[in-house]
Amino acid sequence: MEYIKLDAKGKKQYYLEMQSVIDEFNSNGKKTVVIVNDNYYPIVDGVLTVIDNYAKNLKDKINVLVCAPTHRWKIPLNDTAVLFCNSTYFHPLRYDYSHAKGDKKFRRLLDSLRIDLMHIHSPYFTGRFMIEYANERHIPVVSTFHTQYHQDLKRILKLDSLKNAALDAIMKVFHLSDVVLTMNTATKDTLLSYGFNGQVKILPNGTDMSYDGDLGELKKLCNQTYNVKEDETVFLFVGRLIKPKNIYLILDAIYHLAKTQNNFKMIYVGDGDEKSKLKEKIKAYNLQNKVMMTGKVLDQTLLKSLYCRADLFLFPSIYDSDGVVKYEAAAFETPSLLLEGSNAACGVTDNLNGFLCDDNPKNMANKIAQLMQDKPLLQQVGACAKQTLYKKWNEIADMAFDIYMDVITKNEQMPITKGKESMRGALKHHRKRVKKGRKNTKFVKKAREKIAKKQQKESKK
Repeated sequence: MEYIKLDAKGKKQYYLEMQSVIDEFNSNGKKTVVIVNDNYYPIVDGVLTVIDNYAKNLKDKINVLVCAPTHRWKIPLNDTAVLFCNSTYFHPLRYDYSHAKGDKKFRRLLDSLRIDLMHIHSPYFTGRFMIEYANERHIPVVSTFHTQYHQDLKRILKLDSLKNAALDAIMKVFHLSDVVLTMNTATKDTLLSYGFNGQVKILPNGTDMSYDGDLGELKKLCNQTYNVKEDETVFLFVGRLIKPKNIYLILDAIYHLAKTQNNFKMIYVGDGDEKSKLKEKIKAYNLQNKVMMTGKVLDQTLLKSLYCRADLFLFPSIYDSDGVVKYEAAAFETPSLLLEGSNAACGVTDNLNGFLCDDNPKNMANKIAQLMQDKPLLQQVGACAKQTLYKKWNEIADMAFDIYMDVITKNEQMPITKGKESMRGALKHHRKRVKKGRKNTKFVKKAREKIAKKQQKESKK
């Protein structure tokens, strides 16, 4: 993807172009949905992949405007309409801190847009501001519960009191949404365990990862690029190199595997905070000839060649709610090995459309060793993974569109958002009680019931 760095003159032109886009959205008769996130290209993660595909596949049916903080005003040259707000890059987290609330130009453009629905994908800085913005203007809100936020907070904050307070603040975004989406039933259970009791709908992830050409050519490309032998068994990991992804469990398992097996190669694709430590541990295990790190692979053909060449995709993450990468692997009939009981393993049945193992290096190594001796099973399970797990983004976007229209229609008939502002004030008033007793679930339920009763009385009149 190409980018352009905007100077003062470039920013002025950008704002004029965005006003033109907003004027078109206001006048073309289509419904307008604002999609909100706390990062955008060039800072890429799984959530952005979801957002990007929503925007691409929905723009023919509705107006889609993405709102996100800019990364040092380095603007991607793509077809998606993005309203950027000022930000400060926070290096320890490798994300941009949004200044949406204080960005007057951002607010002015947003105020000029007719918004039918807001879809929030991040409950952090931009998401918090935007749900308050939506509530004040009675705009219906859909939000997506993408990740296990408690684990994020656990890595960042040490004190339990701070973690609980931060989780309460995050959960308010979901409490104040009309509908919350999750990718699978396991992620829904995680959301409910955080005290949520509102409306939840399942909307899975998808992928457009596919290849119409010769798969043999893809495999050949991988072999040549990464010096892989024809007869070697290839294991693959794709994702951020962070501890919750269990990258060290993979390496420890490979270390045990190398004691009895020789003809394989493990490939890590991605970048992250643990990159240097992982490299050191590979060296300490003396596995330089068996394990390689490619860094980020931005060339899509090259990434496809890795998925295609891999015999087994290793994804023992305890962090991911779903993991788009397992669908990408399934697109090339590459089965995944996941942790039994993890959210990412939801929908996977051992030896049917994937493989499961325990959170233990030796157990994982033994499972891999067994599969190395049964290539027909790998191929059979890989074919089933494509048949049962693989869904294209246009199918997912159609499902999202139906949810959007349902929420918009219900809001027009009985605008529950009229009560959201008072509910938000009540939540703020009871902040101490929420933090101490974790009783926000009961409070939100009562607030919703009170609002519904009030509206029913008004509708009868």
